[in-house]
Amino acid sequence: MPIRERSQRADTNVPTGVTGSGCGQRPSCNAASRGGFRRFFVTAAVATVIATLLILAPSTDASARVLTEADFQRIAEIRTSFTTVMHDLAKSAQRTDLAAGDADCIKLTMRDLLTLSNELSSYEHLITIENQISDFGDDEAMKGILLFAVENATKMLDIEYARLTQLSEQCSSYPTSVRQTRQAMAFIEKTRALLNSIRPRL
Repeated sequence: MPIRERSQRADTNVPTGVTGSGCGQRPSCNAASRGGFRRFFVTAAVATVIATLLILAPSTDASARVLTEADFQRIAEIRTSFTTVMHDLAKSAQRTDLAAGDADCIKLTMRDLLTLSNELSSYEHLITIENQISDFGDDEAMKGILLFAVENATKMLDIEYARLTQLSEQCSSYPTSVRQTRQAMAFIEKTRALLNSIRPRL
């Protein structure tokens, strides 16, 4: 069964249809370029916000915080969960008894999760930067910065969840890949729940 290839993440969220499972038929180079440009602009925007944050931060030692230590610990746990999911996906993809279509679906899931991780890394840094500054001195400004990061990270998670839902449907005849894709979707749901729990305080 041909696997419908999907384009790298784009604002229009429109998949690019390419049939066949051969690597030569995949638009990986073009997709990587688009993803690279997107990550460049995301990183540049976040870097600008961080620079402003550091310039305005006072040198006092007050301990006012928007997020708690428990929040930072939960955010750190997301990294561990991501590593676990990727390890399980890679292990399944290397199975010698796996059908070619099953392996293709799992590899697509891995590629999408890696792209998501790269795109979220800048926002994660922005969310946790409060932990690196002794006192920003302006809770409302800090809340605005955190809200910016949380909202954009949540949008990326929503887009990726929709893509994995589509992939799960396309790969429905391959039980192993469906199970692994659902594990990846559960990771996204967990991450999204964490961000949603922080949002009311921003």
